[in-house]
Amino acid sequence: MAKILVTGVSGFIGKKLLHRLHEEYGLINVVALTSKPLIRGSYILHHDYNEEYLRNSFKEFDAFEVLIHAGAFTPKSRLQANDIEGSWDNIRSTKVLLNSLGNVKRIIYLSTLDVYEKTDEKISESTSTKPPSLYGFSKLFCERVVSVFAENSGCDYNILRIGHVYGPGESHYDKIIPTVFKKMINNDRVCIDTDGSELRSFIYIDDVINIIMYILKFSIDLPIVNVVSRKSYSIREIVELMYLIANKDLSNLEFRSLMKGNNICFNSELLEKNFPLIETSIENGLANEWQYFCKLKSQ
Repeated sequence: MAKILVTGVSGFIGKKLLHRLHEEYGLINVVALTSKPLIRGSYILHHDYNEEYLRNSFKEFDAFEVLIHAGAFTPKSRLQANDIEGSWDNIRSTKVLLNSLGNVKRIIYLSTLDVYEKTDEKISESTSTKPPSLYGFSKLFCERVVSVFAENSGCDYNILRIGHVYGPGESHYDKIIPTVFKKMINNDRVCIDTDGSELRSFIYIDDVINIIMYILKFSIDLPIVNVVSRKSYSIREIVELMYLIANKDLSNLEFRSLMKGNNICFNSELLEKNFPLIETSIENGLANEWQYFCKLKSQ
């Protein structure tokens, strides 16, 4: 009997999540809602989230107990943060999915820290939700849709506001870690447009997956939580560590400005209180990602 329906399985988080779900619950108990056929496991093609089609497709499976909604348009660069069509698709697909699904016992919705207003203060679950982009607004609206649906249907729900995730598999994103690694693998000069003192908190992809799996196993009653790292490092510390791991010459690295960028750090008290997370060290996480880029280069 299929118990878990998961979306977004072609994405950075979703691909890794599907693999773990198959390991923990078996191929027969996990169904992926996807745009492309899968080589392994059960799946339903979503056909651009056509409601009638999804209703009929879901009837072919026994009732789903859990929906993990990881699928979404996610900006791969700052230029895409206000993409109108992509942001609207986030709302439309979530609405159609919930209307088509029927009753479930739990919904786990993967949201984003982009729902919060910009601030130099540590971001917690009580920080004001004033998204600076259309993408952030679309995810915040979907959070509300999920919570209202869950309350009306009497099911449990968890909204996970995912932090700055890194690790193998993020090569398509225009973010600091994959951007620098791509330049390093080609021995290109790396230029940072600040003095590198701004703080960032990065959480390793496996740690995010572990939290989702923990919720599934123990049915954690926590409507909203930030899934974030407990530790912060300066951009300079992170990039110099990347050079050390890759055994590259630091003379090829330049911080071009005396100006400091904005800090983005998090208060992780709620996460730490509810999850026994052993966080992957930044050294091990970056080493794993560097090996990933090396393999890509050799293929």
